[in-house]
Amino acid sequence: MKEIFDKFISQVIDKGVSLIILFCIYLFIEKILVKSIKKIYKERRTSSKLVDPRTETLYKLFMSGLHYVLYFFIGYAALSILGFPMATLIAGAGIAGLVIGLGAQGFINDLVNGIFILIEHQFDVNDAVVISGIEGKVKSIGLRITTLIGYDGSLYYLRNKDISAVNNLSKGTRRVLIQLYIKNQSDLPKIIHIINTVNQHNIAQFPDIVKDAEHIGLQVNAYGQLYYSIALYTKPAAYTTIQHIFYQKYIEALTQENISIVQNLMSSK
Repeated sequence: MKEIFDKFISQVIDKGVSLIILFCIYLFIEKILVKSIKKIYKERRTSSKLVDPRTETLYKLFMSGLHYVLYFFIGYAALSILGFPMATLIAGAGIAGLVIGLGAQGFINDLVNGIFILIEHQFDVNDAVVISGIEGKVKSIGLRITTLIGYDGSLYYLRNKDISAVNNLSKGTRRVLIQLYIKNQSDLPKIIHIINTVNQHNIAQFPDIVKDAEHIGLQVNAYGQLYYSIALYTKPAAYTTIQHIFYQKYIEALTQENISIVQNLMSSK
């Protein structure tokens, strides 16, 4: 009995020491690899004045993938040390594969959709997006999960397989539509002159405006109200700021010339 107990204790100690050594090796390899990748990433950032969103995205995705690979190998090695027949388990994987495959179907869908997000360049880290009705900035793109930070600071975790429609607000040019509701069209020539004056004095001061203002013209809403529309074209990130600033400037300039702006009845409903 004592021999059996001693043998058991000896095996526990041997396997425990082996697991500790394995864990130390894992930490060492992880530290070296992570440090090397971070060094390459920092050198890339230092060599460019602007942070390349594509580089940021690939960096975070690669780090995520690296940890998955390391977890697999340490798990395989740990089970081997503990005496599990890994060869038999791998041979039996064909039988269990169907069952596991059904359980892993969601993960595979996440992975495949994540790859297509990158290949199709749908969005990158730090892009402003709207996904599934959630608006915010992309914090990270992982093998399974895409993380968004809402403008109120909320953190959203979206499974890649659930991402179907994406509105990327950081790409292309956005049209800022400003509508000025007026009492009658007799003031129209004066209104156009005032709008042109505001544009001439201010547009050059905003580099985020990428195109000259466009006069859409006089229009009528469902309540029969007259309004004059102006379109400004901006970089995506400046959309809201430009809209607020120029709406305020138009209102102030029109008010100074005694032209009244009325309330939009549709917005009050």
